[in-house]
Parts: sequence; C-alpha cells; structure tokens
Amino acid sequence: QWLDRGWLFFLCKDNDKLIGWSWVDIPNKKFCHNYVSKNYRNKGCGRELTYVRLNECKKRGIDKIKVHVDGWNMNALHIYLNLDYVTIEKGDF
Repeated sequence: QWLDRGWLFFLCKDNDKLIGWSWVDIPNKKFCHNYVSKNYRNKGCGRELTYVRLNECKKRGIDKIKVHVDGWNMNALHIYLNLDYVTIEKGDF
C-alpha cells in the first residue's frame, strides 16, 4: 500500500541475508522507518541506506528532506548530524 502512495523501499543485505531496510515518503519528502538488525549496527548499513535515499531524492529533484529521529536513537542522530542535517524541532512526539 505504501508503494502505491509513492513511497520507496530500500534494503541492506549481507550476501543474501536481509540486515536493514528503510522507506522514503517521496510525496511528503520525508525519510521514514529506518531499521538495521541489532548485530549489524555501527557497521555502515544505516549510513549506506541514508546515502542511497539521499541520492534517489537528488535524482528526483528533492533538495530538502525531513526526518524524525527519536532522542534515544543515538546511532541515527550521529548519521544525520554528520551529514549536516539541521534540527528544526525537538520534543516528545
């Protein structure tokens, strides 16, 4: 159903094993639902998924993208802040 609404789905694999996935909501210009298996965190999969999504957005002419990261998710915060993302709102959602 999400694909029918213009969302894109990306996978991260280690050989044939699925180790991560993420969505991009293209119509609303928003990164959604990024996940990396526990045993594969801090090994580059999350960063690679982010780069792939950014490149796809760039190809589609999207120059700004929104992302919501929970405050406890330090791995994701680290990725986005290292890519010069700007915090526009903090709060309990």
